[in-house]
Amino acid sequence: MRLHLVDGIRGHLLIGMLIAHLSFSEGMNYLRYMHHHFFISMYDAEFFIPISGFIIGYLYATRIKTVGGFYAFLNGRLGTIYKYYLISAIPFLLLMGWTPPDGIDVSKWRC
Repeated sequence: MRLHLVDGIRGHLLIGMLIAHLSFSEGMNYLRYMHHHFFISMYDAEFFIPISGFIIGYLYATRIKTVGGFYAFLNGRLGTIYKYYLISAIPFLLLMGWTPPDGIDVSKWRC
């Protein structure tokens, strides 16, 4: 079930976030005058994140009404989150444990 009005608000806020990020680019400073923060001191993400959370809660409320549905949702959600967590964490942890072979001077490497 789509909530078209809320989808429109989210799209508007996403465009505002794009304008805010582009305003930091060189030669695009004029975009800061087209951003919400210039008029009402509100950043788009401060409004976008709660609206997205309410939509997720509204859409999943029908799936979570039973205890079995709740655990199925929780297992699926945590499985998705931890799958991507492990995909990003394992290479980092492997690199942190890597030591260079003898004869390689890593002090001259730049970060």
